[in-house]
Amino acid sequence: FLHYFYTIPLTYRYLQLQAYTFLEFSFFAFFFWHSLISKLAKKIIVIFTILFLVFQVAYYFYSLSAKYRVDSIPIGIETLFIFYFSLLYFVQFFKHTFSSNLYEYASFWLVVGIIVYLGFSFFFNILANFLTKEEFNAYWKYTYFPEMLKNVLFALIAGGIIYKKKKKIFKPNEIPKFDMI
Repeated sequence: FLHYFYTIPLTYRYLQLQAYTFLEFSFFAFFFWHSLISKLAKKIIVIFTILFLVFQVAYYFYSLSAKYRVDSIPIGIETLFIFYFSLLYFVQFFKHTFSSNLYEYASFWLVVGIIVYLGFSFFFNILANFLTKEEFNAYWKYTYFPEMLKNVLFALIAGGIIYKKKKKIFKPNEIPKFDMI
């Protein structure tokens, strides 16, 4: 994929990066919106998503004249918003959902994967446009590790390795047996 990415003309490549950032943010925001119970938290997610979309469109048109490698400012804002959504999720999780074992909750590990992925690559993405081409190419490979870790967690979830086991519900017979004679 990366080989073909560099064959895309620079104008379209930047548009593709903007679209990727927005789709990534939208997917994560939808996940958090779907996972949270609080109506206030859901409203906050919708408002932040609209603000992010407006900002990203404005930033795209502003940055067309400049030659940036990545959309570092939208990525930084996306990361901060997703960290905030993660905080809302963890508050709800530990207040209402948490019962015994963390490994049983796939959504918990999905959020951990998102935080690892965005947290590890946050500063690199912020500084990517200020690095020389040689520095960028030398250090870009270090963003692959958090991406692989995120993908492993997502694959474990998708494969059903991480899930909450359903407890068997014991239903006694409706008519009790009082045959003691």
